[in-house]
Amino acid sequence: MAVIAALVGVPAGWGLAQLTSPPQDPPAASSESRAWAAPSARPAGEGKAAASSSPSAASAPASPSAKSAAALTKAVADAPRVAGQPIRAAVIDAGSGDPIAQNQGDKPLPPASSLKVLTGAAILSTLDADATLGTSVTAGEKPGQVNLVGSGDALLGSGASDPSAVRGRAGLGTLAEKTAAAMAPDAASGAKVPARVTVTLDDSLFPEALNPAWPQGDLDTGQMTRLAPLAVNSAFTDESATEGPRVSDPGMTAADSFARSLEKRLSERAGHPVSVAAVRGKGSGSGGRTLASVQSATIAEQTEQGLLDSDNYVLETLARLAAAKSGHPATSKGVQDFLAQKLPDITRYPGDVRAVDASGLSIRNHVTPRALASAVRTLMTSSNPHLRAEAEQFPVSGLNGTLASRFQAPGAQGARGYIHAKTGTLNATAVLTGYTTTADGRLVAFALAYTGVEGALPDAKAALDQVAARIVAAGA
Repeated sequence: MAVIAALVGVPAGWGLAQLTSPPQDPPAASSESRAWAAPSARPAGEGKAAASSSPSAASAPASPSAKSAAALTKAVADAPRVAGQPIRAAVIDAGSGDPIAQNQGDKPLPPASSLKVLTGAAILSTLDADATLGTSVTAGEKPGQVNLVGSGDALLGSGASDPSAVRGRAGLGTLAEKTAAAMAPDAASGAKVPARVTVTLDDSLFPEALNPAWPQGDLDTGQMTRLAPLAVNSAFTDESATEGPRVSDPGMTAADSFARSLEKRLSERAGHPVSVAAVRGKGSGSGGRTLASVQSATIAEQTEQGLLDSDNYVLETLARLAAAKSGHPATSKGVQDFLAQKLPDITRYPGDVRAVDASGLSIRNHVTPRALASAVRTLMTSSNPHLRAEAEQFPVSGLNGTLASRFQAPGAQGARGYIHAKTGTLNATAVLTGYTTTADGRLVAFALAYTGVEGALPDAKAALDQVAARIVAAGA
C-alpha cells in the first residue's frame, strides 16, 4: 500500500506539534501524487481547482490569522436553512483539536455513509493493514470433490487475477487454473479426472448473512445484500460496476463462477468433457489439503477502495473480520460490540456515537457532528500511517469518488480540488465530513449535516457544498 507521503502539506511522520505550526517550506507533491495532494491555501477569489498543486511557502503562512476563525464562525452561522432545518455543524482546528465553530454540533443524527470514516479507522487499527485475504480450494473427502473456502475477500474477479487492481486482485479464473493443475498436473501422463466434479462452497466464516437493522428497501435496491466471506466485485450484478443492483446470494454466485471456469480448465487438461457443479456445504472445507489459493489486495487497499466508492458491502465485510479479530463473533451483534469498543478512542466523545452497522445504512445509527469532525482529526494526527492514509484517500471535491459530481454550483466551484471529505446520504439526511486548509493556512476538520430534509436532499447537498466552500475561503 502506498503510505501517505504528504498530508495537508505535512511530511509523513510529523506529529501533532508540527501540525500546529506548519513548516515554512512544505515539499512539493510529485506528479504521481498530485491527484491526492492536500488542499492548499490560495488567494481570495481564485476559482480554479488546485488539487493538482501543493502548498507553497507564499500561499501557506506559517501561522493562521484570527481572521479565519471569525470567518469560519460566520460560515456556519450564515448557513441557509433547508426545508426549514438548520445546519448541524462542527469545525475544529486540526492541530490543537480546539473547536472553532459549531451549530448543534452536540446533537446526534444518522450519519449515513459518513459512519464509514469511523468504521474504516476501527478496521485499520484492528486488522493487519498490510495483510491479504486468501480464497482457497481444498481437497474433498472423495475423488471429484473440492471445497471453495472464503476468508473475507469481497472484491474477487471472475477471470484472471489482476495484480494492478484492488477490485479483482484475486481472480476466480486464476484459482480455477491452479486447481485444475493440482487435480491433473500433467494431462499427458493420463491422470484420471472424474467426469463429474463437485465444488462445495464453505462460507461458514460469517454465520449470519443479514443485519436486522438494514432497511428492506436498501436490500431491494442493492444498497446491501446477503454478506458472504467471498463475493465477485462486492456482489454487483455488473462486475464492472461500483454501484447498482447486487446479486441475492454472493457466495453461491462466486462458487458458480468458479465452477464454470474449473469445468473448462479440467476438460482441457483431461481431454474429455468434465461436468462441474457448485453446492453449498456446511463449513468443513477448511480442513482438507489446500490445492490452490489466490490473494486479495491488502486490507488497507480494500478499506480505502470501500471509502472512495462508499461501498457498503466492502466495509461491512471488513468490519466482520475485525470483529472476529477482536474476539467477537462475525455477526451484526459482533460488529456492534466491536465498534462500541473501538469508536470512543477514535471520536474522543464516547457518548456521542451509537453504531448498529458498519456502513451507515441504518437510521438507528447516531453520531454527533463534533464526534465526526474529531474522528477526522484522529486520522490526520495518528502515528499509524494507515490511518493517515485513510484521510488522504477521502474523495476530493469535484474530482473523484462520491464527490466527483459535487461542487458544481457557482457558490461552490471555487472549492473544487480543496475539500477532502466523505459524503453521507440517507432518507432525509445529508452529511459532509472531512478536512481542508483555509485561505490563510489554517488546517481544519469539519462535519456538516442537514437532517429532517425529506424531499429536499439535492438542496441540502448544494447548501453543504456552499458552506464547505466558505470554509475554504476563510481568512482570505
